[in-house]
Amino acid sequence: MRLIIGEKIKQLRQEQGLTQEQLAEALNISSQAVSKWENAIAYPDITLVPAIAEFFEISCDALLTNDGRTGYEEIESIIQEAEERENALELLQDALKRFPKSYKLMLALSDVYSKQNVHYDRIILYCRRIYEHCRI
Repeated sequence: MRLIIGEKIKQLRQEQGLTQEQLAEALNISSQAVSKWENAIAYPDITLVPAIAEFFEISCDALLTNDGRTGYEEIESIIQEAEERENALELLQDALKRFPKSYKLMLALSDVYSKQNVHYDRIILYCRRIYEHCRI
């Protein structure tokens, strides 16, 4: 099996409109390291794999394999589906269980809660998490 982690990192980075420098800064590494990964000259240190996966809101498995859709694409799809549904609450709650660090899902769920005038404590919690963990 061919490791595709460098290709996956490049794809995810470009999908989010990030430069190699921005990704490197977020991971506290050099931009040269990111370049080497993306050009298949080197692989990330194994201890960085969880941090990279968390940054892109995907599992380590998804980062290391070619399983089709990325977590980022799936989250975007879920949010779009939720916007089209009359009752999106359950869809977003289930999605947040699968992607517990997805700030986009937290924001979408907070929006649904606020429209229903419920769970203000969760809205505040999600907003704090988003604020405290903004990277870029």
